[in-house]
Amino acid sequence: MAAVVALFASCDKDEDDIADEYVEKNESVAFANGNEQLGEGLVQEQKGMYTHNGYGCVDLGLPSGPYWATCNVGGENPEDYGGYYQWGALSTVDNGWLSADNFKTRVSADNEYELDTLFDVATQLWGGNWRTPSIVQHMELQRECYWVWTDNYNETNVSGYIVYKSKSAEGKGYKVYFGDTPSASYNIAKDAHIFLPAVGYIWGDEMLNAGIYGYYWSRSCIYNEANVDACDNFFDIYEVGWIYSSCDAKHPVRPVCSFIE
Repeated sequence: MAAVVALFASCDKDEDDIADEYVEKNESVAFANGNEQLGEGLVQEQKGMYTHNGYGCVDLGLPSGPYWATCNVGGENPEDYGGYYQWGALSTVDNGWLSADNFKTRVSADNEYELDTLFDVATQLWGGNWRTPSIVQHMELQRECYWVWTDNYNETNVSGYIVYKSKSAEGKGYKVYFGDTPSASYNIAKDAHIFLPAVGYIWGDEMLNAGIYGYYWSRSCIYNEANVDACDNFFDIYEVGWIYSSCDAKHPVRPVCSFIE
């Protein structure tokens, strides 16, 4: 566990205030537009399953409307870990330490808490309307869907969470952790879902905690003069939540696409 703790930049009250401010400013925007419309370039393959710009995505019935990709950037299948990227990097090559000055060049001119699309690996590699999700979109996924931990997704021997479109109000935000029994009404062969493998992370040249922990970048960030951090979705066998961590760590990205009218 010490290696995990070492990943994260130290947090102080100012950073917590900044993180709270980000959520407060952006949550009302993220959930204000209702369900998305089928947009140009979104092709329905079967009920709840679509492709956009050649990449698969799933309608999980989320209030703000984004469709979540079926695999990570750099992967081909749901269980693939894909590429590991520093925050705002467009390749898996280590770009070295990200200072506060060059960090500021990667944020949007319209929103200092958001990664600019020019540095968004999902946008730049997948094109179209693909984006790295915001932390608010990660939070929406956590509280609107039915999550089930598995050690063997679809007989691939890959562990992580199956994230189902919820079938009831009671199922929204429900987490089935390691050792718990999921509802028999959810089935990967029949029900809309994505799979988030427990990808771990890369720090320096070392892969850490793969198969146990999952870290997925968001496009959301916080910074002050002392620390340069970005928000990410975090989970393990007993917890699902969000954290902020050093932008110099390498995490995978699970994109979203949106056609909000």
